[in-house]
Amino acid sequence: MNGWERQREIMRLAEENGYVKVDFLARRLHISESSIRRDLLLLEANGEIRRTYGGAEPTRGGARLIPYDLRARQNEGQKRTVASIASSLVSDGDVVFLDGSTTAFYLVDHLARLHGLTVVTNSLSAALALSGTQVRLLSTGGRPNPENPSALGGPQAERLISEMHADVVFFSAQSLSGDGEITDCFEEEIALRRLMCRRASRRVFLCDGSKLGKTSPYTLCDLGDVDTVVCDQPIPEPLRRAYPTLEWIDHPVSHRGDGTFSQNPSGKISEK
Repeated sequence: MNGWERQREIMRLAEENGYVKVDFLARRLHISESSIRRDLLLLEANGEIRRTYGGAEPTRGGARLIPYDLRARQNEGQKRTVASIASSLVSDGDVVFLDGSTTAFYLVDHLARLHGLTVVTNSLSAALALSGTQVRLLSTGGRPNPENPSALGGPQAERLISEMHADVVFFSAQSLSGDGEITDCFEEEIALRRLMCRRASRRVFLCDGSKLGKTSPYTLCDLGDVDTVVCDQPIPEPLRRAYPTLEWIDHPVSHRGDGTFSQNPSGKISEK
C-alpha cells in the first residue's frame, strides 16, 4: 500500500467512524505510528482532517479534498439519478466529452449501451469502465492530478481536446453558488474542463442537490456558460429566474417503457 492509498484508507475510516486514533490506524494499516502521524499532517494540510490529541477527525464544512473513491460513494444515489437523467441527452453516433468528476463517471453504464458513440475522457476510471465496450474510447492522456489521481490533465490532454469537437460535454464540479457561480476544489482540473466546454456544441452541468448553495475555492464558470443543468432536486426559483434561457432538468425522473425520458416545456422531466 503506497502513501496515497494509505491516506485514502485513513480518510475512509475517519469518515466512517467520525474519529480515529493514531494507535488504531497503525494497527489497522500495519505501519508505525510515526508514519500515521506524517500521513495525518498531509491530510490536515489538504484540509481533509483536523488533528486532535492522539488522533484525528474529518473536517466539517468547507471544501475538502476527498479521495476519488470516497467522493464517488458520497451521495451515490443522487449522482446515479442525475446520470440516468442526463443519459437521455445522448444519441447514437454522438461524440461525447466526459470530465473526470465522479458524477460523470456514473454515465458510463448508460453510454456503453449506445451505438456508434465516441467518448473522449480524462477520467482513468471512466476509461477503464468503457474499455472493451462497443464505445469508441479516446483517453486524453496527460499527467495524473496529484490531488485527484483518477483525472488526467496538463498540456497533452489539452492538446487532444483542442483538436476535437464534441456534440455534448458532461461535466460537474463541487459547488453551485446561489448566484450561479460554478466552483471546484481541484485547481488543476479547471483548465481542461473549460476547454471541453469551449469545444462542445452543448454544455451539460451535472449537479446533484448536495452542490446547491455552496462555494469552493476555484471558479470554473457560471451558469451563463452552460446550456443545460441536470439536477435531482428542484432548482431554487431565484436561480431559475436569473437564468431564464437555461434548460433546467431538475425533477425526479420517470422512465418510459422504451427506456427513454420525456420532457415537458418547463424543462422538467415527466412521464408521457
